[in-house]
Amino acid sequence: MSGSGEKHPGFLPLPIDRLPANRVVPIEMYIYMPMNGKMLLYKEEDAILGPARHARMHEFRERFYFRREDLPKLEAFLKSAPDDEDILPSKTLANNPHFLANATTKEELQKRSAELLFNHFGFNADPGSQSSLTDQMQRQINQVTEDVLEVLEVDAGVLDKLKAILGSIEISGWNHSANVAGMSALLALSIGYTDKELLRDIAAGAYLHDIGLSTCNLPLRSRELDYSAADTELYRQHPAAGLELLEILELPVSENVKIIVYQHEEKFDGGGYPANSTGADIFEPAQLVAIASRLDHLIRTDQPGFLTLDEAMRKIGEENTASGRPAEFSPMLLNQIFDAVFSA
Repeated sequence: MSGSGEKHPGFLPLPIDRLPANRVVPIEMYIYMPMNGKMLLYKEEDAILGPARHARMHEFRERFYFRREDLPKLEAFLKSAPDDEDILPSKTLANNPHFLANATTKEELQKRSAELLFNHFGFNADPGSQSSLTDQMQRQINQVTEDVLEVLEVDAGVLDKLKAILGSIEISGWNHSANVAGMSALLALSIGYTDKELLRDIAAGAYLHDIGLSTCNLPLRSRELDYSAADTELYRQHPAAGLELLEILELPVSENVKIIVYQHEEKFDGGGYPANSTGADIFEPAQLVAIASRLDHLIRTDQPGFLTLDEAMRKIGEENTASGRPAEFSPMLLNQIFDAVFSA
Protein backbone atom coordinates (compact mmCIF):
# COMPACT_ATOMS: atom_id res chain seq x y z
CA MET A 1 0.00 0.00 0.00
CA SER A 2 1.41 3.38 -1.00
CA GLY A 3 2.37 5.82 1.71
CA SER A 4 1.84 8.85 -0.54
CA GLY A 5 -0.12 11.62 1.06
CA GLU A 6 0.85 10.58 4.59
CA LYS A 7 1.87 13.42 6.86
CA HIS A 8 4.79 11.29 8.09
CA PRO A 9 5.66 8.62 5.49
CA GLY A 10 5.61 5.12 6.92
CA PHE A 11 3.59 6.13 9.99
CA LEU A 12 -0.14 6.35 10.70
CA PRO A 13 -1.92 8.31 13.47
CA LEU A 14 -2.45 6.18 16.57
CA PRO A 15 -6.20 5.79 17.34
CA ILE A 16 -5.91 6.83 20.98
CA ASP A 17 -9.69 6.79 21.54
CA ARG A 18 -9.91 3.14 20.50
CA LEU A 19 -6.99 1.87 22.59
CA PRO A 20 -8.00 0.31 25.93
CA ALA A 21 -6.05 1.21 29.06
CA ASN A 22 -4.39 -1.41 31.26
CA ARG A 23 -3.70 -3.61 28.26
CA VAL A 24 -0.64 -5.02 26.56
CA VAL A 25 -0.42 -3.29 23.17
CA PRO A 26 1.21 -5.50 20.49
CA ILE A 27 2.77 -2.67 18.47
CA GLU A 28 5.42 0.01 18.97
CA MET A 29 3.99 3.48 19.63
CA TYR A 30 5.81 6.65 18.61
CA ILE A 31 5.55 10.33 19.49
CA TYR A 32 6.42 12.96 16.91
CA MET A 33 9.03 15.50 18.04
CA PRO A 34 8.44 18.81 16.21
CA MET A 35 11.76 20.19 17.52
CA ASN A 36 13.75 17.88 15.22
CA GLY A 37 11.06 16.38 13.00
CA LYS A 38 11.78 12.87 14.28
CA MET A 39 9.69 10.01 15.62
CA LEU A 40 10.63 8.94 19.16
CA LEU A 41 9.85 5.41 20.31
CA TYR A 42 7.36 6.06 23.09
CA LYS A 43 6.28 2.56 24.07
CA GLU A 44 7.80 -0.77 23.09
CA GLU A 45 5.89 -3.65 21.55
CA ASP A 46 4.14 -5.87 24.13
CA ALA A 47 4.30 -3.22 26.87
CA ILE A 48 1.36 -1.98 28.87
CA LEU A 49 -0.57 1.22 28.26
CA GLY A 50 -1.25 2.25 31.84
CA PRO A 51 -4.28 4.39 32.73
CA ALA A 52 -2.30 7.51 33.69
CA ARG A 53 -0.32 7.50 30.47
CA HIS A 54 -3.41 6.59 28.47
CA ALA A 55 -5.23 9.62 29.90
CA ARG A 56 -2.36 12.02 29.20
CA MET A 57 -1.87 10.70 25.68
CA HIS A 58 -5.27 12.17 24.88
CA GLU A 59 -3.83 15.64 25.50
CA PHE A 60 -1.26 15.11 22.72
CA ARG A 61 -3.25 12.73 20.53
CA GLU A 62 -2.20 14.40 17.29
CA ARG A 63 1.45 13.60 18.04
CA PHE A 64 1.16 9.81 18.45
CA TYR A 65 1.82 7.39 15.59
CA PHE A 66 2.51 3.76 14.77
CA ARG A 67 4.25 2.07 11.86
CA ARG A 68 2.07 1.46 8.81
CA GLU A 69 3.33 -2.13 8.63
CA ASP A 70 1.75 -2.79 12.05
CA LEU A 71 -1.76 -1.86 10.88
CA PRO A 72 -3.00 -5.48 10.51
CA LYS A 73 -1.65 -6.34 13.96
CA LEU A 74 -3.33 -3.30 15.53
CA GLU A 75 -6.67 -3.95 13.83
CA ALA A 76 -6.64 -7.58 14.99
CA PHE A 77 -5.86 -6.45 18.53
CA LEU A 78 -8.67 -3.88 18.59
CA LYS A 79 -11.18 -6.46 17.36
CA SER A 80 -10.18 -9.24 19.72
CA ALA A 81 -9.23 -7.50 22.98
CA PRO A 82 -11.85 -8.08 25.70
CA ASP A 83 -12.93 -4.84 27.37
CA ASP A 84 -12.86 -6.23 30.90
CA GLU A 85 -9.58 -8.17 30.93
CA ASP A 86 -6.37 -6.77 32.43
CA ILE A 87 -3.11 -8.42 31.39
CA LEU A 88 0.23 -7.70 32.98
CA PRO A 89 2.98 -7.35 30.36
CA SER A 90 6.46 -8.82 30.55
CA LYS A 91 8.04 -5.35 30.37
CA THR A 92 6.75 -3.65 33.49
CA LEU A 93 7.86 -2.68 36.96
CA ALA A 94 5.17 -5.00 38.29
CA ASN A 95 7.58 -7.88 37.63
CA ASN A 96 10.44 -6.21 39.50
CA PRO A 97 10.28 -7.67 43.06
CA HIS A 98 12.35 -4.81 44.47
CA PHE A 99 9.74 -2.38 43.25
CA LEU A 100 6.45 -4.21 43.66
CA ALA A 101 6.97 -5.30 47.28
CA ASN A 102 3.63 -7.19 47.25
CA ALA A 103 1.68 -4.08 46.32
CA THR A 104 -1.66 -4.86 44.71
CA THR A 105 -3.33 -1.45 44.51
CA LYS A 106 -2.47 1.97 43.17
CA GLU A 107 -2.32 3.29 46.73
CA GLU A 108 0.19 0.61 47.72
CA LEU A 109 2.28 1.33 44.64
CA GLN A 110 2.35 5.01 45.50
CA LYS A 111 3.26 4.24 49.11
CA ARG A 112 6.14 2.04 47.93
CA SER A 113 7.17 4.80 45.53
CA ALA A 114 7.33 7.26 48.43
CA GLU A 115 9.71 4.93 50.27
CA LEU A 116 11.91 4.65 47.19
CA LEU A 117 11.95 8.42 46.75
CA PHE A 118 12.95 8.91 50.37
CA ASN A 119 15.99 6.70 49.78
CA HIS A 120 16.87 8.34 46.47
CA PHE A 121 16.08 12.02 46.99
CA GLY A 122 15.74 12.39 50.73
CA PHE A 123 12.08 13.05 50.06
CA ASN A 124 10.01 12.21 53.11
CA ALA A 125 6.25 12.27 52.69
CA ASP A 126 4.34 13.78 55.60
CA PRO A 127 1.67 11.24 56.62
CA GLY A 128 -0.22 13.93 58.54
CA SER A 129 -0.39 16.32 55.60
CA GLN A 130 -3.68 17.12 53.91
CA SER A 131 -1.78 17.06 50.63
CA SER A 132 -1.41 13.93 48.55
CA LEU A 133 1.93 12.22 47.92
CA THR A 134 1.88 13.59 44.38
CA ASP A 135 1.32 17.15 45.60
CA GLN A 136 4.10 16.88 48.19
CA MET A 137 6.57 15.53 45.64
CA GLN A 138 5.57 18.16 43.10
CA ARG A 139 6.27 20.90 45.65
CA GLN A 140 9.80 19.56 46.10
CA ILE A 141 10.34 19.44 42.32
CA ASN A 142 9.02 22.99 42.03
CA GLN A 143 11.34 24.20 44.80
CA VAL A 144 14.40 22.71 43.12
CA THR A 145 13.49 24.15 39.71
CA GLU A 146 12.82 27.58 41.22
CA ASP A 147 16.22 27.46 42.95
CA VAL A 148 17.79 26.58 39.61
CA LEU A 149 16.07 29.42 37.75
CA GLU A 150 17.19 31.83 40.47
CA VAL A 151 20.83 30.81 39.93
CA LEU A 152 20.41 31.39 36.20
CA GLU A 153 19.56 35.03 36.89
CA VAL A 154 22.92 35.70 38.58
CA ASP A 155 25.09 38.16 36.63
CA ALA A 156 28.25 36.07 36.14
CA GLY A 157 30.09 33.99 33.57
CA VAL A 158 28.95 30.46 32.77
CA LEU A 159 31.88 28.78 34.52
CA ASP A 160 31.37 30.87 37.66
CA LYS A 161 27.66 30.03 37.64
CA LEU A 162 28.43 26.32 37.28
CA LYS A 163 30.72 26.49 40.31
CA ALA A 164 28.10 28.42 42.26
CA ILE A 165 25.45 25.79 41.55
CA LEU A 166 27.39 22.97 43.15
CA GLY A 167 26.15 22.61 46.69
CA SER A 168 24.05 25.78 46.49
CA ILE A 169 20.68 24.13 45.95
CA GLU A 170 19.15 23.36 49.32
CA ILE A 171 17.96 19.76 49.46
CA SER A 172 18.58 16.88 51.84
CA GLY A 173 20.04 13.58 50.70
CA TRP A 174 22.40 13.00 47.81
CA ASN A 175 23.02 16.18 45.84
CA HIS A 176 23.57 14.58 42.42
CA SER A 177 20.03 15.12 41.12
CA ALA A 178 19.91 18.73 42.29
CA ASN A 179 23.38 19.46 40.91
CA VAL A 180 22.46 18.02 37.52
CA ALA A 181 19.25 20.04 37.51
CA GLY A 182 21.20 23.26 37.95
CA MET A 183 23.97 22.43 35.53
CA SER A 184 21.63 21.18 32.80
CA ALA A 185 19.51 24.31 32.82
CA LEU A 186 22.59 26.52 32.88
CA LEU A 187 24.20 24.68 29.97
CA ALA A 188 20.95 25.06 28.03
CA LEU A 189 20.81 28.78 28.77
CA SER A 190 24.46 29.23 27.80
CA ILE A 191 23.95 27.81 24.29
CA GLY A 192 20.87 29.87 23.51
CA TYR A 193 17.82 28.29 25.15
CA THR A 194 15.66 31.22 26.23
CA ASP A 195 12.15 29.83 26.75
CA LYS A 196 11.63 29.85 30.51
CA GLU A 197 9.16 26.95 30.49
CA LEU A 198 11.57 24.77 28.53
CA LEU A 199 14.38 25.68 30.95
CA ARG A 200 12.05 24.74 33.79
CA ASP A 201 11.32 21.40 32.07
CA ILE A 202 15.03 20.76 31.62
CA ALA A 203 15.68 21.43 35.30
CA ALA A 204 12.79 19.21 36.37
CA GLY A 205 13.76 16.43 33.95
CA ALA A 206 17.35 16.60 35.17
CA TYR A 207 16.27 16.46 38.80
CA LEU A 208 14.15 13.39 38.04
CA HIS A 209 16.50 11.77 35.50
CA ASP A 210 17.64 8.94 37.77
CA ILE A 211 14.33 8.40 39.54
CA GLY A 212 14.18 4.91 38.02
CA LEU A 213 17.29 3.87 39.97
CA SER A 214 15.10 3.84 43.05
CA THR A 215 13.41 0.72 41.65
CA CYS A 216 16.61 -1.22 40.99
CA ASN A 217 17.82 -1.97 44.54
CA LEU A 218 21.33 -0.77 43.71
CA PRO A 219 23.64 1.35 45.91
CA LEU A 220 23.18 4.90 44.67
CA ARG A 221 26.75 5.99 45.24
CA SER A 222 28.47 3.09 43.49
CA ARG A 223 29.68 3.56 39.95
CA GLU A 224 28.46 1.54 36.98
CA LEU A 225 32.00 0.19 36.55
CA ASP A 226 31.65 -1.61 39.89
CA TYR A 227 28.44 -3.43 38.96
CA SER A 228 28.15 -7.16 38.34
CA ALA A 229 26.51 -8.37 35.13
CA ALA A 230 23.21 -8.76 37.00
CA ASP A 231 23.52 -5.28 38.51
CA THR A 232 24.27 -3.82 35.08
CA GLU A 233 21.12 -5.39 33.64
CA LEU A 234 19.09 -3.83 36.46
CA TYR A 235 20.85 -0.51 35.97
CA ARG A 236 20.01 -0.45 32.27
CA GLN A 237 16.32 -0.69 33.16
CA HIS A 238 16.28 2.57 35.09
CA PRO A 239 15.33 5.06 32.30
CA ALA A 240 12.24 3.04 31.31
CA ALA A 241 11.53 2.33 34.98
CA GLY A 242 11.74 6.05 35.71
CA LEU A 243 9.16 6.84 33.06
CA GLU A 244 6.82 4.19 34.43
CA LEU A 245 7.34 5.42 37.98
CA LEU A 246 6.32 8.94 36.94
CA GLU A 247 3.12 7.44 35.55
CA ILE A 248 2.40 5.52 38.76
CA LEU A 249 2.97 8.65 40.85
CA GLU A 250 0.83 10.65 38.40
CA LEU A 251 3.14 13.62 38.68
CA PRO A 252 1.85 16.44 36.43
CA VAL A 253 5.11 16.80 34.51
CA SER A 254 5.36 17.68 30.83
CA GLU A 255 6.18 15.40 27.92
CA ASN A 256 9.59 17.12 27.77
CA VAL A 257 10.36 15.95 31.30
CA LYS A 258 9.29 12.38 30.56
CA ILE A 259 11.39 12.20 27.41
CA ILE A 260 14.44 13.49 29.31
CA VAL A 261 13.96 10.77 31.94
CA TYR A 262 13.55 8.14 29.22
CA GLN A 263 16.41 9.23 26.96
CA HIS A 264 19.18 10.49 29.24
CA GLU A 265 21.22 7.26 28.84
CA GLU A 266 21.09 7.22 25.03
CA LYS A 267 24.42 7.74 23.21
CA PHE A 268 24.89 9.94 20.16
CA ASP A 269 26.64 7.21 18.14
CA GLY A 270 24.53 4.36 19.56
CA GLY A 271 24.98 1.80 22.28
CA GLY A 272 22.78 3.60 24.81
CA TYR A 273 19.51 2.47 26.32
CA PRO A 274 16.64 1.78 26.56
CA ALA A 275 15.98 2.21 22.80
CA ASN A 276 19.51 2.51 21.32
CA SER A 277 18.54 5.84 19.74
CA THR A 278 21.18 7.81 17.83
CA GLY A 279 21.93 11.30 16.55
CA ALA A 280 18.96 13.57 15.98
CA ASP A 281 16.58 10.90 17.34
CA ILE A 282 17.79 11.89 20.82
CA PHE A 283 16.06 14.89 22.39
CA GLU A 284 18.80 17.52 22.78
CA PRO A 285 17.80 18.45 26.36
CA ALA A 286 18.30 14.77 27.29
CA GLN A 287 21.87 15.03 25.97
CA LEU A 288 22.38 18.19 28.04
CA VAL A 289 21.26 16.28 31.12
CA ALA A 290 23.61 13.40 30.27
CA ILE A 291 26.54 15.82 29.95
CA ALA A 292 25.70 17.49 33.25
CA SER A 293 25.37 14.12 34.97
CA ARG A 294 28.78 13.03 33.66
CA LEU A 295 30.28 16.31 34.88
CA ASP A 296 28.86 15.87 38.35
CA HIS A 297 30.22 12.33 38.64
CA LEU A 298 33.71 13.45 37.58
CA ILE A 299 33.91 16.25 40.16
CA ARG A 300 32.50 14.31 43.14
CA THR A 301 34.92 14.86 45.98
CA ASP A 302 33.90 11.61 47.71
CA GLN A 303 35.51 9.60 44.90
CA PRO A 304 39.28 9.12 44.39
CA GLY A 305 40.76 11.00 41.46
CA PHE A 306 38.04 13.65 41.32
CA LEU A 307 38.63 16.52 38.92
CA THR A 308 38.07 20.25 38.97
CA LEU A 309 35.14 21.48 36.90
CA ASP A 310 37.47 22.79 34.17
CA GLU A 311 39.38 19.48 34.03
CA ALA A 312 36.15 17.48 33.94
CA MET A 313 34.80 19.42 30.98
CA ARG A 314 38.01 18.95 29.02
CA LYS A 315 38.06 15.22 29.86
CA ILE A 316 34.54 14.82 28.48
CA GLY A 317 35.59 16.56 25.28
CA GLU A 318 38.71 14.41 24.88
CA GLU A 319 36.84 11.16 25.51
CA ASN A 320 34.10 12.11 23.07
CA THR A 321 36.59 12.61 20.24
CA ALA A 322 38.95 9.73 21.07
CA SER A 323 39.95 7.68 18.02
CA GLY A 324 38.08 4.40 17.64
CA ARG A 325 35.55 5.30 20.31
CA PRO A 326 31.91 6.10 19.51
CA ALA A 327 30.79 9.59 20.50
CA GLU A 328 28.59 9.58 23.59
CA PHE A 329 27.47 13.17 23.06
CA SER A 330 26.74 15.31 20.03
CA PRO A 331 30.09 16.86 18.98
CA MET A 332 28.28 19.99 17.78
CA LEU A 333 26.51 20.31 21.12
CA LEU A 334 29.76 19.90 23.06
CA ASN A 335 31.44 22.53 20.88
CA GLN A 336 28.63 24.97 21.64
CA ILE A 337 29.00 24.31 25.36
CA PHE A 338 32.78 24.68 25.30
CA ASP A 339 32.51 27.96 23.39
CA ALA A 340 30.05 29.28 25.98
CA VAL A 341 31.93 28.09 29.05
CA PHE A 342 35.48 28.96 28.09
CA SER A 343 34.97 32.02 25.88
CA ALA A 344 34.95 34.53 28.74
